[in-house]
Amino acid sequence: MPHAQSHNARIHYQVVGDGPPLVLYHAFCGSLHDWHEFGYVERLAPHYRLLLLDARGHGDSDKPEDPDAYALDMMADDVLAVLDVEGLDSAHYWGYSMGGRVGFALAHQAAERLRSLIIGGIHPYPQNPEGIQRRIATWRRGLATIEGHMAAGFGPAWSEAQRTRFMANDLQSMIAYLQALYVSARAETSGERTATHIPAPALYYVGTEDVIFYPQARRFAKQHPAIHWRPLAGLDHYAAYYCAEVVAPMVLAFLQDIAGAAEHRPPPNGRP
Repeated sequence: MPHAQSHNARIHYQVVGDGPPLVLYHAFCGSLHDWHEFGYVERLAPHYRLLLLDARGHGDSDKPEDPDAYALDMMADDVLAVLDVEGLDSAHYWGYSMGGRVGFALAHQAAERLRSLIIGGIHPYPQNPEGIQRRIATWRRGLATIEGHMAAGFGPAWSEAQRTRFMANDLQSMIAYLQALYVSARAETSGERTATHIPAPALYYVGTEDVIFYPQARRFAKQHPAIHWRPLAGLDHYAAYYCAEVVAPMVLAFLQDIAGAAEHRPPPNGRP
């Protein structure tokens, strides 16, 4: 199993497929297996060399229990560490929810390493600190309590394999991530720092029934008309993650469009 060393944590990742490199970064309390189970890998691997990460604190990556280990800059550096190990100067990047939050950070601190940016299920502005506090309190009640919420949210997409992986999460690591998110929200820095640093080309999507993130996501999209904004009608936060039959064709079309545009772009200074 390949790993990259980043800020005293080993980051586990997997490489599948062949073609231009595309990083896939999962949602909070998930793992790289989500992309397999929801059907993304089978749709993408024939066209792209997929680099699937287990975020720090998740899957087979190291699981620090100190909130300081989940600083957003550090999590973005984990992605760069994987690119470095693979000898890649740049890659396409796709992150959902927590992975999208990391994508906004990458756009700020390492835009030159992004061939394109795909973000779903999140906005770049500070989240509600009181809401995060409530989430922390719920997590402190244990994984079994949270598993019920997850099962209800994912519905028929919540498999026994996913339940098993979820229950194997390290509870203290999950809480540490949320505590770091709370500190960031209280500092009110994440949105103002990242929202004006979006490299083109970028695709941005959120489900219209995602009551927590959609209103601010729509605001962000209006402020950045160069972004390819795709509200997903009728999908909530969970469905916009697991409905690969809706999301994957949209992403593939975006990537194919920008590849075609690059092929037809005139050479610099008119030279062949």
